[in-house]
Amino acid sequence: MNYDAIIVYSYIFFVGCCLGSFYNVCIYRLPRGESLVRPRSHCTSCGHTLGVFDLIPVLSYMALKGRCRYCKSAVSPRYMLVEIICGIMFAVVFHYYYISLKSLLLVTTLSIGLVAGFIIYDRQSGSGRRNNNV
Repeated sequence: MNYDAIIVYSYIFFVGCCLGSFYNVCIYRLPRGESLVRPRSHCTSCGHTLGVFDLIPVLSYMALKGRCRYCKSAVSPRYMLVEIICGIMFAVVFHYYYISLKSLLLVTTLSIGLVAGFIIYDRQSGSGRRNNNV
């Protein structure tokens, strides 16, 4: 694999992770009837608004060792898992279909399924009351 391909796949993976971060917001807020835009992402334990460096997909979770920067409460590893799943999903779809209408439709369908699946899982398992940053 050449360096150009590595850069492109890394970029596609990162874009997928960023959208996965937004999907985490959807998974947490939609069932509660909360806005997806306001308030900004915050720790549900201490209420502190998260800064820019707290919101970098995957990297901020690893750097903070799964804890809130402000109150040190635990953040569910599922946030990082959803981001990684989305990054891989985007990279795989790009690998097979490149940037096309088919790839756009496929990642849209898979993304809706992912969000819906986690919402349903939370409802059925009763784990909707986790200590997480959103």
